[in-house]
Amino acid sequence: MDERPKDDQEGLRSIGDAAGGFDDDGSLPHWSESASSGALAGSEPTWDDTHSRVDFASEDLDRSERASDSEFNPSLLPPEGSSDWDNAGSYETPSYQDDGDVYSENPDDFGAMPRISTDEEDVAQVTDGKGGGRDLPTAVLAGVGLAVIALICFTLGKPATVVLLAVALGAAAMEWFHNLRQVGYSPATLLGIAACAVAPIATYWRGVEAMPMVIFFSLVVGSLWYLLGVGSERPVPNLGVTMLGISYIGILGSYGALMLKEPNGIGMLLAAVIVTVAYDVGALFVGTTVGRSPLSEASPNKTKEGLVGGGLLAIAAAVGVVGIGGITPFGDVPGGVMPEALALGLVAAVMAPLGDLFESLMKRDLGVKDMGSILPGHGGILDRFDALLFVLPSTYYLVRLFDLF
Repeated sequence: MDERPKDDQEGLRSIGDAAGGFDDDGSLPHWSESASSGALAGSEPTWDDTHSRVDFASEDLDRSERASDSEFNPSLLPPEGSSDWDNAGSYETPSYQDDGDVYSENPDDFGAMPRISTDEEDVAQVTDGKGGGRDLPTAVLAGVGLAVIALICFTLGKPATVVLLAVALGAAAMEWFHNLRQVGYSPATLLGIAACAVAPIATYWRGVEAMPMVIFFSLVVGSLWYLLGVGSERPVPNLGVTMLGISYIGILGSYGALMLKEPNGIGMLLAAVIVTVAYDVGALFVGTTVGRSPLSEASPNKTKEGLVGGGLLAIAAAVGVVGIGGITPFGDVPGGVMPEALALGLVAAVMAPLGDLFESLMKRDLGVKDMGSILPGHGGILDRFDALLFVLPSTYYLVRLFDLF
């Protein structure tokens, strides 16, 4: 057996000559020797950014230009602000803004999703005194228009009010299911819209027993929807979001129709609307003028100051407008109106922001700014009535508690 060459360098040259992988002088290609000694001993590799290879550097080189297992060369990183940073590092769940979010101008940033914003930007949106980007004059005009339509229906009577309620809930359901489909869900859209629009009519006709009936038949039809292949795959999440929409919009909204079945139903519904609007107005103006402390990650633009301001205005409206103003049944209680009207204001101060935050939580999960755009300055129907959906059942049960029927 042949012995291995005693000179390692000579052996390397023999192999290299056969493979054709060495330079003419026998040195390794793309490797350099120490400028001072010409020897490889005592040197260590550094990154050569120009040729993307490893060079042997002299001991005289500064260690900031060297790379080892525990060091990296910052010059290899993309320039600060470069788009190459978009996918760098670990990904964290983005914090979306609503009610005044700013969308990214880069079409590659999450498709139609809102851009990621920092907490500082969120607070700036809250405290800039501009209503979080809302067009206040347009919003006021749209709000006045809604109030006029509602008052006309209240004046025409209960049937007209029920029709208005059914139209509003049906439109809100359309927004809900449209946004679900936009992010990849496949809900039973026609079933959901029909159930939400029919629920208040059925409740006004049959009373409280119509609500579980709507839920039951919706679940039956929804099951058939996916069993017969009308809907796509994944029935658990898709039927789940369908039933959530029916319960959230159709059933909660139908408490308005349930109040209309009572002799003083118009007054109850009007009282619920007044305290809810008072909360929204108070929260908006206090939050945009003195708001500094974010209320919840679900909606960074809402502030604790706005919560307090909205609650106080809701209580004031309940006592001053509903109670002292004589809106039946809260303003027609023997022995005074303060306990019942005050209770209504307190309930609204708790449930209105809860309803508002719930919808903000849904919007953040879906990655949308507004549920719709039909109401200038407000967004969609669901954006405008989110707080009312929680106040309606609360008002109904409060009336039952005080036996004001």
